[in-house]
Amino acid sequence: MFFRKNSLMSGRRLAPALLALGIWHPSGAAAAEDWPIGTMIGLEGGGVPGGAANATSANGSVIVGTILVPTDEVGFFDFHAAYWSNGSVTAHDLASASGLGSSYAVAVSGDGSVIVGNAFVSSPDGPTQHGVAWIGASNTFVDLGALGGSYSQARAISTDGSTIVGSSSIVPNTTDGHAAVWRNGATAPTDLGALAGYDYSDALAISADGTVIVGQSSDYVNGIFHATSWTNGATLPVDLGTLGGNYSTASAISGDGSVIIGQSNTIGGSYFAVSWRNGATTPMALETLGGSFNYARAVNEDGSVIVGSSDVAGNVATHAAAWLGGSTTPTDLGLLGGHNAEAIAVSADGTVIAGNSETSDNSVHAVVWTGGATTPTDLGTLGGSISQATALSADGTVVVGRSNIVGDSQFRLFVLRLAASPDMQDLGNLAASFVLLANDTALAIERQTRIADSVMDSGCTVKTGGRWCASISGVGQFDDGRSDTGVGVLSLGWALTDRFTAGVSLAGGSSGHMDSGAVDTGLSWFGGAWLNYSADQATHTGWQAAAGIAYGEASGTAVRGLGLDNVELAPGDFDLGTLGARVTAGYGFAVDDWVLTPSVGFEVFHSKRSSYDEAADIDFPASFKSLQTTSSTATLAVAAGHSAGAHGRVELQGGAVADLDYDDPTVIATSTIPGLESVSQKQALDRNGIRPFFGATYTFQPEANWSVTLDSRLERAEFGGSLNLSTAARLGVSF
Repeated sequence: MFFRKNSLMSGRRLAPALLALGIWHPSGAAAAEDWPIGTMIGLEGGGVPGGAANATSANGSVIVGTILVPTDEVGFFDFHAAYWSNGSVTAHDLASASGLGSSYAVAVSGDGSVIVGNAFVSSPDGPTQHGVAWIGASNTFVDLGALGGSYSQARAISTDGSTIVGSSSIVPNTTDGHAAVWRNGATAPTDLGALAGYDYSDALAISADGTVIVGQSSDYVNGIFHATSWTNGATLPVDLGTLGGNYSTASAISGDGSVIIGQSNTIGGSYFAVSWRNGATTPMALETLGGSFNYARAVNEDGSVIVGSSDVAGNVATHAAAWLGGSTTPTDLGLLGGHNAEAIAVSADGTVIAGNSETSDNSVHAVVWTGGATTPTDLGTLGGSISQATALSADGTVVVGRSNIVGDSQFRLFVLRLAASPDMQDLGNLAASFVLLANDTALAIERQTRIADSVMDSGCTVKTGGRWCASISGVGQFDDGRSDTGVGVLSLGWALTDRFTAGVSLAGGSSGHMDSGAVDTGLSWFGGAWLNYSADQATHTGWQAAAGIAYGEASGTAVRGLGLDNVELAPGDFDLGTLGARVTAGYGFAVDDWVLTPSVGFEVFHSKRSSYDEAADIDFPASFKSLQTTSSTATLAVAAGHSAGAHGRVELQGGAVADLDYDDPTVIATSTIPGLESVSQKQALDRNGIRPFFGATYTFQPEANWSVTLDSRLERAEFGGSLNLSTAARLGVSF
């Protein structure tokens, strides 16, 4: 049947529907590796959800189709031919690049170097549709012209790119006409005629080398349609007959031209899938799965595998079917658990079949059958309930189609290069995985600085008359469940004078998973040294000062993709080192029974995360450069201490920590993700530049040479609106 101009023009009045899909590498140099194995790639269209994926090159690196582009009239759109290639996720709009309006792409040569379609052009009879072609890397379309009329339509191209077939009007101001062929770059069609006594014909498919063309010829007035073929340059069709009725059509042909498939009816009006083998001019009916109707959709290179669908007994359901090795008896290809399925395409060697099947909840999923399987493999969805395969590459490596996203709010296009366990991936979430990784890296670095803080604390106090001190501490830090940290610290100090105490500390701490779980720093080991000064240790009055330095490392794991739907997890191991230094000074003075000590402190931290590579066996591995960041802060505080019984002391603290300088940790990586080959992603968390805090400390000293200290501090978190709660318990001894 002819595709009439009015049908396409009325499409501009439709509401947006399915997202368009198309990929094309005009030079034909693309390799299938452009689409990584087992990964769904989302492709961007023309700004309006809708369109269709129509064909792929032989190796799946080139996919052509139609996108929908908004017009100046709100709510309406134009069809535009487009392509995507070499891993690009952005549509190349062939119509806009060629100065065309409404157009659509229908086929591409095996090597991807020639793409054909149809476009509205000007003619002496007014706007009309012509078949068009884009050849090589040019954005300039080739107008394929028309026969005696003003209308033409391109339908198919030979695998070698030498021959285009379709139809053209032979009388002005009509879309009805004859089958047409364009050979070897011709810009005017050759008339393929019609059957004797018939008025119309149409060429629908062509063999790989262009020597066999198939289609149909019709007598509209009497309602007669016959399948036809043209062989070896013939310009008049051969009648391929019917099963006895008045209808047959040849819709597809094997690559070698030996087997033609189509549809025909019997004298009683029943319709069946049919085939013609080795030049036969009478169709052979293909049997059903027990029902009264079947349909053949595609045939492989040598004609040994035909695929389609068939009703089962009682016509209660339709199953995907395959007719193998020249047999007319179908093989039932099974279901995903629902009632209906269809096979739409088959690879050149017949080992891979693509199609769609209902699931047990009556949703439809894209599926494949590989290696002679009679049970489909579910290709899944992008989070919604539906996916649909629309084409398969000749080498069987690439399936294209469309899928709902979460909530079924819209369709997204996908291209999926098959693997043993194929999965679809959401390109938007792949991009978001780097954001979450950068955020969690920032949190991991911040937790390292908190462990360093614990190591730079005073550690222990040498009591009057003693020379040495030691302490053991346990510290817990809680950030509203975002990243909890536990630290154990062992300190040893000695009295340099009655006012100065110096010491060293060792600590082990674990922060576990960060906010989204993308980073796990595991166990961190720190070592540090500290120096304390107290003008009067017994009364805590006069000048009080402290200085400390600490360094520590952690061996962590990053798992990019955690917490995101439809993203393959990408693990990698790294080392994280942090160097910190701190100095504080304050002055204590007595006010009634309290000792007030205002103080100021400065801290600086430098952290470095090593470079690392993600696991090589995933579909989209990334390589990360080393990361360095520096931060410095100032702390203004006041402490109020008071005796609590004969052996205790209570101290309250309040103040604020302010950033003096902060370098946002930036994740820099290269990847194989289309459109994300180079990534530079800063952490995207909101940083609180000023962080008020309040704390309380209680020290119990039942004996002169040992004490127990309990400490708690509540502080605004570094990121977001949560609070950090720190609690610590310390056992100290002086000797």
